Order: sequence, then structure tokens, then C-alpha cells
Amino acid sequence: MILAALVLAGLGWLYGSRLIGLSRLAGEVAALQAQERQLLAEIEALEGQLASATDPEVVEAWARNLLGWGYPDEFKLIVRSEPP
Repeated sequence: MILAALVLAGLGWLYGSRLIGLSRLAGEVAALQAQERQLLAEIEALEGQLASATDPEVVEAWARNLLGWGYPDEFKLIVRSEPP
């Protein structure tokens, strides 16, 4: 009788801990799937930018905005606002 109770308690502990582990892993899988969807959307956006990078107007706009480049005969006017 005591042996049967010990066996049942051991099996309950074994399967209970496995169920807890499985539920924890299911949460981790859901979080990783959400991260995967976010990264795939970011990859798609970057591929769109890469496809438009062959357009000379897009390249010029990026060079002007990011690098501050311009043509030699152009003047650059920088306006800074001072805090009151």
C-alpha cells in the first residue's frame, strides 16, 4: 500500500514537472515565433530598400541626407535653434 502510494506520488511528480516544463517551453516558442515574424518583416523592408538602391535619385537622396554630401557649387546652410 505504501509502495503503491510512493509510486503514484513519483509518477505524479514526474509528469507534473514535465507539464510545467512543457508550458514554459510553449511560452518561449510563442515569443520566438513573434520575434521571427518581426525579423521577417524587417528583412522584407530592407529588401525593398535594397531594390530601390539602384535608382540614382534614391542614391543621391541618401547621400545628401545621411552623409551630408552635395555638389561642389552648392552651399550648405545649417540652422540651429537655441533653447530659450
